[in-house]
Amino acid sequence: MEIQLWKEILTPYELAVEELLVKFNHIIKEHNARGIYSPIETVSGRVKSISSILEKCRKKNISIEQLTRSDKVEDIAGLRIICRFVEDIYRVVEIIKSR
Repeated sequence: MEIQLWKEILTPYELAVEELLVKFNHIIKEHNARGIYSPIETVSGRVKSISSILEKCRKKNISIEQLTRSDKVEDIAGLRIICRFVEDIYRVVEIIKSR
């Protein structure tokens, strides 16, 4: 598959991950600036590499043509939010819902 086509496929995921990282890091900074405990310790994100996507498609027997219109590959992009305590997870969910 051409590089340009891969860029078209992956760019929306990359932009979404970048935007969410900014928003979650802002939440951490907001809490720190106000001197209150942040339920989010760290946040990171990634978009799966092309080789990893191809390997997953091979394992799941999904053609590249199906990839762009398939819901069989669900982890092309991901965020990892690290919380210190289990209770913080519920607080983060509430923060997300309120925004």
